[in-house]
Amino acid sequence: MQERNSAILSPHPLTFLSRGGYNVDTMLWEGNPEALSLLIGNRIRQARQRKKLSQFQLALLTKISEREIMKYERGQGLPSIRRLIKLALALEVSADYLLGLEGASEAHNSAPSKGGEQHDD
Repeated sequence: MQERNSAILSPHPLTFLSRGGYNVDTMLWEGNPEALSLLIGNRIRQARQRKKLSQFQLALLTKISEREIMKYERGQGLPSIRRLIKLALALEVSADYLLGLEGASEAHNSAPSKGGEQHDD
């Protein structure tokens, strides 16, 4: 009898994706919203610190309250898709990075392009 790949048979699509080359973090939060909140919060904090931004500065850039950013970084809530995109753009990382679908080494290379525009903040 042939051995079957359990990822292909899984009813959850992220199981297949995560075993197909995505970051292992993805498998850890499947079906666990608290773990997902912590993962996204850690990714936001790491990206913000890499850019040497305070929570206040990130709040100004994204027009998301500083209180909400603090909440996300503590894993006490999930940003909406719209806010996730705003955060990814401001932090110059991909939404996939913030969601744990790619590693830190891939985050900077896959940041959204700004069409060649230069912005001095």
